[in-house]
Amino acid sequence: MLDLCLGNSKNGKGVFANKNFKRGDSILQFEGKILDDNDIEIDTYEDEYCIQIGKRAYLGPSGKLDDFVNHSCSPNCGIKKTKEKLLLVALRTIKKSEELAFDYSTWADYSTSMKGHLWKMHCNCGSKNCRRIIKDFRYLPAALKKKYIKSGIVPNYILENLRKL
Repeated sequence: MLDLCLGNSKNGKGVFANKNFKRGDSILQFEGKILDDNDIEIDTYEDEYCIQIGKRAYLGPSGKLDDFVNHSCSPNCGIKKTKEKLLLVALRTIKKSEELAFDYSTWADYSTSMKGHLWKMHCNCGSKNCRRIIKDFRYLPAALKKKYIKSGIVPNYILENLRKL
């Protein structure tokens, strides 16, 4: 049996656990072609599936399950970079049939990229912590930034940019 499956979620399609995961477990590797600002058309369908991986670098859609991991303001997962891999890891225990989600703000720092485009997204995650509008990491509440940094799911390019502010 596969560990994950694609299913219907309140946000369209989502990725669901077919087994229990423990905190710290690697769940899924993000794949796709590495793109830069010039490769991306802002506000296109393909742009929706890109993950920022550097100041001006993105991981494009793979056509696989990783394209369907949704956002949550109370995520059960985060993304960690290990060597050249981007891995979705469990931030807490995840039970079988639970939808996997990470906070999109943890990998967003569009002040240095996306051709100066301010990225934001309306959120309907439904969590009690829902921020309603999702933006770059810098706009998160201080306590949440600290929590995410401590958990190791904030990439170096964002940490470096925060030091400059």
